[in-house]
Amino acid sequence: MNRQGFDRLLQETLNEKSGQVSMSEQKKQEIRSRVLAQTRKEDIRMQFGFKKKVVFVAAAMCLFGTVAVMAAGKVSGYYSSSRADAIDYERIEDLSGESERLGFSVKGIEAFDNGYRFDTGHKVEVNACDDTGNVVETFQEVMLRYRKDGQILNLTLEKARAEVANEKAVVIDQDGIALKYWEDPYMFVPPSYEPTEEERKAEAAGELYISYGTDQVEHTIYHYIKWVEDGTDYLLFASGDGAPGQEEMVSMARQVIGSEKR
Repeated sequence: MNRQGFDRLLQETLNEKSGQVSMSEQKKQEIRSRVLAQTRKEDIRMQFGFKKKVVFVAAAMCLFGTVAVMAAGKVSGYYSSSRADAIDYERIEDLSGESERLGFSVKGIEAFDNGYRFDTGHKVEVNACDDTGNVVETFQEVMLRYRKDGQILNLTLEKARAEVANEKAVVIDQDGIALKYWEDPYMFVPPSYEPTEEERKAEAAGELYISYGTDQVEHTIYHYIKWVEDGTDYLLFASGDGAPGQEEMVSMARQVIGSEKR
């Protein structure tokens, strides 16, 4: 199943199944948003070559607080899940000792100089699977959420794996650490939306990412900065008009790098 088919099936399933569950409309929308946000993070993985094609597994599981995505790749697939209603880190101090427990270096700060402050944090379990779906490796990643005046920014951390070249990235050296910054234009559309020929060509060329699941057409730019330090992959990303640009994100990355290991 291609990305377009996945997004459509995901949104249709969420809309259909959530209607059968007794919960407030606000809670349903929060869960839908969490699942769609997770699939956008999977897009980032695919850009780095970790995942080549997304296939639908069990989106209805999110109604019970679980986000599930499977992706097939050359070596294996990755199945990642996290509880939408569970907060693993309520304070940045809750990260204390996580480097030792998780087996990779963990850094996170309370607040950035530009006003973004820590909000919540989650552990995400990832299962690496072979071509037949058997789990061959299980590991965890950490997702930290920061907020500023309603704007959300995420910092994810996981054990470093094979690095894949990203031709779009601007590389900035930070004392021997390569900070890679890039931007991607996203177009979020309703499940019934049919892209124009121009939009299809832009998507095929990697100049546009079309994601299905919104009520109306929305355009936004995602901003990313990624680096590897002490065996850990760090990724900062945000979207929207108020999202930090290259200069701000480089500064934020430097602040994380300069912080103490937890």
